[in-house]
Amino acid sequence: MCRPRFITPAFHALAAVALIALVPPTGADAAPAPASGYDTITQRNPFGLRPPASSDATHAATKPADQPPPPIALTGIAALADRRWACFNLGAKGGSARSVRLAVGQREGDLQLVSVNIPQERVEILYAGQPVQLALRGAAANQRIAAELKEQMEMQAHTRASELYQRRERIREQQELEAAGFATKP
Repeated sequence: MCRPRFITPAFHALAAVALIALVPPTGADAAPAPASGYDTITQRNPFGLRPPASSDATHAATKPADQPPPPIALTGIAALADRRWACFNLGAKGGSARSVRLAVGQREGDLQLVSVNIPQERVEILYAGQPVQLALRGAAANQRIAAELKEQMEMQAHTRASELYQRRERIREQQELEAAGFATKP
């Protein structure tokens, strides 16, 4: 099997040492970690090393009907191997919005990404503790886009056919005039 040149046995040994150094000690001999400014990184769980904190109570809760929809727009979804991400615009329409990319289980303020369904282009989020499902595009939007695309393609085909017909008619008229002995304008 052909391996890239940079993956050598020394590389594997270095990776194993680095992995062992990153695994925290457990049990009675584990010393408490000193407080630092980097603690927020582990609390956010950006690499998905811990399972997402979710309870059955939060999944069973329903969104109240009188609450307006959250000021969140789903702008994209991505997957690489078993990792899934979603991109959102946070903020009201017309106001200043900021973009956020979250992995499954990651939290940003009141927003937490629970699951990503790539084939259906849907995500499930928790917004202020309430479950919400967002779609990249709604089914009506997909149908509208497909209808507009079909209409545009038909219009282009009709325009091309009409242009060809007019060109052929001009050529035919010129040939008839030349055959009758009339001079044609260049």
